[in-house]
Amino acid sequence: MMSEKLKTIKEQKRIEEQEKPRKWWGLWRK
Repeated sequence: MMSEKLKTIKEQKRIEEQEKPRKWWGLWRK
């Protein structure tokens, strides 16, 4: 149960890290 939750949090962080550059590029292009 606990490890499942931990895995989800890790996934969330990984996805956030991948989304960050996209957001930055969006800001820079404006």
